[in-house]
Amino acid sequence: MLYSFRRRPDGRMELPFASARFRSVFGLDPAPLVQDATPARDLATAADRDRIDRSIADSAATLS
Repeated sequence: MLYSFRRRPDGRMELPFASARFRSVFGLDPAPLVQDATPARDLATAADRDRIDRSIADSAATLS
């Protein structure tokens, strides 16, 4: 499975690209995720979402 993740300056999360396998792994149609990746993020447990959000914030801060 391949995907590309983008966080906009306003905090919105998008998946500009997600392979067809994304649907079979997560049960989500990848097409709407181009505009809003929230449904994919919401599949994680609350504890994992906190870790994911910190990782995204760290990546944005260091541009990595």
